[in-house]
Amino acid sequence: MQLPREKLQLLYENLFQLVDCGVGEWDPQTHKFSANIYWEILYGGKPPQTLDFGGLINLLFQWHPATDRQRFVRAYESRETCYRTSGSVVDERQGVKEVSETFYFLRGDDGTPLRVLCCVSDSDHFYLKDRPDMGHSYDALTMLPDRNSMLATLSEVAFQPGSIFQQNALLVIDVNQFARVNNHYGYSTGDYVIQEIAQRLAALKSSRVCVYRGESNNFTIISRSISHVDELDWLVKQVYSCFETPFPVNAGKRKLMLTVSVGATTFYSDGEEPDTIISCAFAALKRAKQNGNFGNNFALFNQSLLVGIQQRERIISVLEKHRENHCLKLFFQPQINSANNRLHALEALLRMDSPQTGFVLPSDFIPIAEETGLIIDVGYWVLEECCRAAKRFHWQGLQFHTLAVNISLVQLMSPNFVEKVKKIVTAADLDPSWLEFEITESVLMNSVEYGAHLLMELKKFGINITLDDFGLEYSSLNYIRALSIDTLKIDKVFVDTICNDSKSKSIVEMILNMARQIGMEVVAEGVETYEQLEELRRMLCPIIQGYYFCRPLPESEITEKYKIEIPVR
Repeated sequence: MQLPREKLQLLYENLFQLVDCGVGEWDPQTHKFSANIYWEILYGGKPPQTLDFGGLINLLFQWHPATDRQRFVRAYESRETCYRTSGSVVDERQGVKEVSETFYFLRGDDGTPLRVLCCVSDSDHFYLKDRPDMGHSYDALTMLPDRNSMLATLSEVAFQPGSIFQQNALLVIDVNQFARVNNHYGYSTGDYVIQEIAQRLAALKSSRVCVYRGESNNFTIISRSISHVDELDWLVKQVYSCFETPFPVNAGKRKLMLTVSVGATTFYSDGEEPDTIISCAFAALKRAKQNGNFGNNFALFNQSLLVGIQQRERIISVLEKHRENHCLKLFFQPQINSANNRLHALEALLRMDSPQTGFVLPSDFIPIAEETGLIIDVGYWVLEECCRAAKRFHWQGLQFHTLAVNISLVQLMSPNFVEKVKKIVTAADLDPSWLEFEITESVLMNSVEYGAHLLMELKKFGINITLDDFGLEYSSLNYIRALSIDTLKIDKVFVDTICNDSKSKSIVEMILNMARQIGMEVVAEGVETYEQLEELRRMLCPIIQGYYFCRPLPESEITEKYKIEIPVR
């Protein structure tokens, strides 16, 4: 006998209020948010009754690092049913409280989220004390011990009095090109494959070997008491063997071959810091991935990689005080109208140079800034400087449409991003239409719904939006109509071979034709030769950027070069 619907609803509401943790419920359709009394106690007050998706994220993650926001959004937009994390809640009356958070996504048959349930408990709550499994938390998708468990075990293994001569190993496993699985077959298939990988790797577990789920398509292994490097080689071969058998997808109609990159480091149980051990393993993983993504690759940490770790620490130290040490400088590269060779726009490009680090390429320091969250303050500093520079350029006689600023995913997902942008631009007394934000396809692929919401808010404010590196990810064609994009930038990869590769030429022509039909501007970047320029002119590409016209220059040199226009052949 089934309970009547109204009885079930009453039972649900009673459980909602009686459960011993803070519980919140959000309806994606109506945007209604409700919470029980424990939630109000934890957060120090009643939450808003109505929240859009952006408001929900700001409520849940206002004191969290930007990476937590990104992972939550990815879990919400994929077909995952659960996401767990931990963080802090700041209450003016009770101070800072450490909390554990679990988010359940209740989905319809097509995977559409119907409800989001948020369960929050603080570390001082009675039912969290003295539980034997609290040091061993599990990943909801794979049921492997998660990253928190790995950190706890690593700390235990790294410091074992009486076993300081015991050698151990940490392996980091990255499934190569896994994003293509999600993009081509869908996130539900991707989740299934991750579960299959986890099941195969779990078979390697023993009294000395533990397997953990890391982030996304990463797994880690801790191996205790390695007596010889041959044991490590054997373990790596066992990892490879887990990928020898294809993974069946599409109800067995297709078989998917996958490869992995593995980075490893060995360490003794003499008290070495877990963070240092992890850094060494990831440095080795980075070296392994430099060998390519189309086969199994392995690298073992050695002292030559230590130089990279030390440089990373110096970069972080310098970036933490970038406003005081003036280690960052803005350079500007012009975008030229291909019809008349006149200045059309400028792109701001960040450079780093300091006595501690020397000159550092953006490709080296930008990823570190993103990983550490330092990119958020760096990004706001760049925007402040660009607002000032844009006004100075106009005062000094430069005629151009927009100044482009690059925005990363971490910035876009940071708390109150749009509000802070508006505040900076308004304080500078700058017309927002003078600015253009460049985002990459990967930003949109990580969070389509929330990203679209933020871009629309920026557009309403008056800022133009450019999609950078266009064409590298086929999936962007699925999103382009749903997003508020003004300009597409054709990636340099296609420009490099446009004169001698028919496929590149066809892709560029397709992008130009599509952009014309939907009323978008197009910029071809990385133009370095006269032949490339003429080919793009023949295709009627309107805007050109690259070393053929001008390399990135400091503000003073750009002003001197373009305040009086000199046509170029």
